[in-house]
Amino acid sequence: MEAKNKSVMVECVRFDPKKDDKPQTKKYEVPFVKGSSVLDALTYIYEEIDPSLGFYASCRRGCCGRCNVKVNGKARLACIEEVKGDVKLEPARADHVIRDLKVEGI
Repeated sequence: MEAKNKSVMVECVRFDPKKDDKPQTKKYEVPFVKGSSVLDALTYIYEEIDPSLGFYASCRRGCCGRCNVKVNGKARLACIEEVKGDVKLEPARADHVIRDLKVEGI
């Protein structure tokens, strides 16, 4: 992702049930690039800011459904959902969290 002096805030729910008592949120500033997907933003966070962030990135074509997350409260596929501004990302199923945005059964 290349920055053009504009960025978006990506707020991610972070939770590891093996270590944490409750979920918390963490905000990341990510360069805004028109046409970038939520998965592109997550990949940027993982590669450039925080390699501990847990999320799925499988087919990258909207076929497998593994990257399903809640984007601003609505279930979406991260690989095809475009980032148009600040976003809040949550696990698709809060009752089945493996770690952060990774959940069982998807």
